[in-house]
Amino acid sequence: MALGGVVGRVGEGCEVLEPDRSSVARVEREIGGLVAAEGGRSLLAKILAARGIAPEKVKGFLEASLRSSLRPPELMLDLPRAAERLARAIGNRERIVVYGDYDVDGLAGTAELLLFLRSLGVESVVYIPDRLDEGYGLNENAIRDLARAGGGVLVTVDCGTNATREIPLATHLGFDVIVCDHHEPSGMRPPAYAVVNPKQAGCEFPFKGLCAAGVVFYLLAATRRRLRGSLQEQVADLRQHLDLVALATIADVAPLVEENRALVRFGLRQMGKKLRPGIAALLDVSKIEVADAESIAFQVAPRINAAGRVGHASVALELLTTDDRSRAVELAAELERHNQMRRSIEAAMLKEAVVRYDELARRARRSSIVLWSEGWHPGVAGIVAARLAERYGLPAVVIAVEGGVGRGSGRTAGGVPLNRVLERCAKLCERAGGHEGAIGLTISSQHLPDFAEAFEEAVGDLAAEGGGPSGSNAEVEVEASELSGRTLEALELLEPCGVGNPAPVLFTRGLRLLGRRVTGGNHLILDLCAAGNGSEFLRAIGFGMADRANALADRVDCVYRPRVEHWRGSRRVKLYLQAVRSSGGREDWLTS
Repeated sequence: MALGGVVGRVGEGCEVLEPDRSSVARVEREIGGLVAAEGGRSLLAKILAARGIAPEKVKGFLEASLRSSLRPPELMLDLPRAAERLARAIGNRERIVVYGDYDVDGLAGTAELLLFLRSLGVESVVYIPDRLDEGYGLNENAIRDLARAGGGVLVTVDCGTNATREIPLATHLGFDVIVCDHHEPSGMRPPAYAVVNPKQAGCEFPFKGLCAAGVVFYLLAATRRRLRGSLQEQVADLRQHLDLVALATIADVAPLVEENRALVRFGLRQMGKKLRPGIAALLDVSKIEVADAESIAFQVAPRINAAGRVGHASVALELLTTDDRSRAVELAAELERHNQMRRSIEAAMLKEAVVRYDELARRARRSSIVLWSEGWHPGVAGIVAARLAERYGLPAVVIAVEGGVGRGSGRTAGGVPLNRVLERCAKLCERAGGHEGAIGLTISSQHLPDFAEAFEEAVGDLAAEGGGPSGSNAEVEVEASELSGRTLEALELLEPCGVGNPAPVLFTRGLRLLGRRVTGGNHLILDLCAAGNGSEFLRAIGFGMADRANALADRVDCVYRPRVEHWRGSRRVKLYLQAVRSSGGREDWLTS
């Protein structure tokens, strides 16, 4: 039962959802004793009602558990067959090769498999392709090299769904291939021994949003049950792998609902225990005291990805699998150096890309961003695309050209499903693939102008069909008198937040502006409080808002994303501004 509400306009360019009062009251009763502060219960109930979560499902959503949220692995097409084959290979001590991708999802899923096999005393061969020299997915040269030592079982992680040329070669050379993937099938199913991918036709597993590491987790759970006697007892509790699953799910921008909500929720708890030396070292080098979805997405994941972008991903894989704490510290420091190099390259590319897009946008209004250049680094194209998508709110593709060939990556914005966009442009590409949030492609440079126009047209068509951005800016309005740290802390129950379960955006009128200053050249810091005396002070930051800081009056209306942050053992609330204006004024909203 969808509850929802009605959209109310609070000013040009800003809307807020007003949930039905009776729906809010019913949801608030279900929240019950989960939240101590009355204001927190009311705010949380408004948001859940606005999101259409039925009262009878509220507790299950807020208290997502592994037992109640994870459906049987056997519902996944080919998973029983894959688990039986992997268990047989383990029992017979056959040769097992793991072929993983070089991004966080592929590396985390590969680490799961290695650690699972290692716990059984089974040594495996691992192959991670070089991002720059080999690119994404299975490649024939690597398969031939791996087959020289004999066949066995080859398990792919985060690739293989569309490897219709490479998998027949691997089979011919003596491998039984098990595909563990989550990418959208683009055509004929590859003739593998087993293809485990919830998105493939005929798969009855209800949730299609697992990342590859999540698919691997399900495969290992089913394999563990097939191992007999003492062999099964050697396998560590698979819940110890949930930190890797959470890391991959967040990094791959998978929807944080249903299975993923439970996997990530408990994975973050596992991560917080710092039992895995590599994860602990990464949290330390990232200066993260309490791991949450946002800090993993913006601080930890980029450091892992940096290895493959400017070096080789094997460094990151070793970090995720080592049990030596001193070695983990060394590897985390190496990733930090890679990350600093990546940031330098990224900053230069982003600066050039922004100039070029602003020039294009002055000529004509665009629904998408497609940019290319010789001299750009292909390993950083994806993260520059993500920065552009975030900055302009448009899906973006960035392509590095060398020797007449472009290699690029795209990131979505505003809910545009990039895999559907790519379907309409794929004939122009030599290779292309991905999912709703991210795509990768290889294309001849002569086709780039046509690709840019085809991509623009496809994004426009999908937006017209309802596949584009939502017009709502804020979910609910919070009175200034109700705004406090205790009220906002109740929103932590919504975590983990991300795609499918976004961090809430709130609207508050009439906050007193006590102070303002500029930081980082172009970012605005505001000190705020409610109207009454003795009200709690709140710190707000608006990225890129510094140019109109002095135009704000002593009372302001704010659209913001609240966040409870942990710093040196204490908790503090910060408001991340989406828009701000003087209260009662008629001027446009100042937006980030």
